[in-house]
Amino acid sequence: MGKFEEAERVARASLAIREKVERNSFGVTSSRGLIGSALVGQKRYAEAEPLLVAACEEMRRLGHT
Repeated sequence: MGKFEEAERVARASLAIREKVERNSFGVTSSRGLIGSALVGQKRYAEAEPLLVAACEEMRRLGHT
């Protein structure tokens, strides 16, 4: 397994936990952005785009930009 595949696996596990514990938080948004970044590293751009766009919009809404 390559580093981007491993990063995606870990980020998805983190997201699953954060969605249960934190719900609508910066951590959830951050995990989604990390998944998107890992997908870009794998050249899976079509899957990455909606995650990255949503993460950017949510960070803007939360005032983290």
